[in-house]
Amino acid sequence: MFITKYKQLFAGILIGSVIAGVSVASADQSITAYLSPIKFTFDGEAKKLPEGYAVLTYKDRTYVPARFVAEELGANVEWINATQTVAIRTGLPTPPSQACGTPTIKGNISSSGEKIYHVPGGQYYEATKAEEMFCTKEEAVAAGYRASLR
Repeated sequence: MFITKYKQLFAGILIGSVIAGVSVASADQSITAYLSPIKFTFDGEAKKLPEGYAVLTYKDRTYVPARFVAEELGANVEWINATQTVAIRTGLPTPPSQACGTPTIKGNISSSGEKIYHVPGGQYYEATKAEEMFCTKEEAVAAGYRASLR
């Protein structure tokens, strides 16, 4: 009689304990990092981080934005969402888009990893953050990008 009368109470305590244990386990995976006012120089030339980038310090280590550093060193950087990979390529010739002066075609990699280029006047042109810039549509296509559908 005692067991049947308090069966729901014991079940509630057991379930509550499991939930509390999961919460504690999840809390263990959080970290505390600090924003660091780090300055960068490349071959003696001071460079500022672009807006939206940050340097973090965690456990006596400094973490810097890979894209910023790689591009300042002349490497090409690509985010491959499908494999969660940052692909940094060095030793490549300077893309023609960087030699034409002021490229206006924006190359962007979607969250699914698809490469899409946007031209001035396109629906998403202003909102698009360029990951690569091109002078011509042909350059964008040669680099593996397709035209935006809008």
